[in-house]
Amino acid sequence: MTRIILCGCCGKMGHFITQLVSERTDCEIVAGVDLNVNAQTASYPTYTSIDQVTEAADVIIDFSHPSLLTPILHYAAEKGGIPAVLCTTGYTAEQTAELTKASETQPIFYSRNMSLGINLMLELAKPADREAVNALAEQVHRLHVGWRPDLFRMPEQMYTEERFLEAIEKKELFCAWQDGRMVGYINAHVAEYDYPSVVS
Repeated sequence: MTRIILCGCCGKMGHFITQLVSERTDCEIVAGVDLNVNAQTASYPTYTSIDQVTEAADVIIDFSHPSLLTPILHYAAEKGGIPAVLCTTGYTAEQTAELTKASETQPIFYSRNMSLGINLMLELAKPADREAVNALAEQVHRLHVGWRPDLFRMPEQMYTEERFLEAIEKKELFCAWQDGRMVGYINAHVAEYDYPSVVS
């Protein structure tokens, strides 16, 4: 039985993940983390900070807010390197570097778009794709700002030229195309680990 800590448990994706897990027998959510714990109706305990979680877990799934990245990474490291699935949008270049550095010593899967349809049509991004990627990133981020203006703010631009070209050079940025039109993108860091714990 895989034990999950769900960060962002009171948000739209948090409720969706909670429902999915409730229909399975091979995993369970042992704790949730969200600033808005009053909105939680699930059976598992919820906290406003991941540092408050005392339940043992095998993996952390995060659909919350960029400000939780550092606490999540620290908590995972302190607990012996709990694998983390990071699906939050809006990380800065510095935060992306932080999670990349953390991935050298602990298992991390980072994806800002978990859609199956998007993943079926991916190809490596090109420098000329930056304007279209920024337009899509801004569109998605505006939804987050609209849903939680207390947590999210609009940056001047989602991808600076430097950050975009760096992601291309590292082959971490992919675009999804349909009928000649970009319909999505994903920024992923892939690493291989010689690690004793395997979550499947």
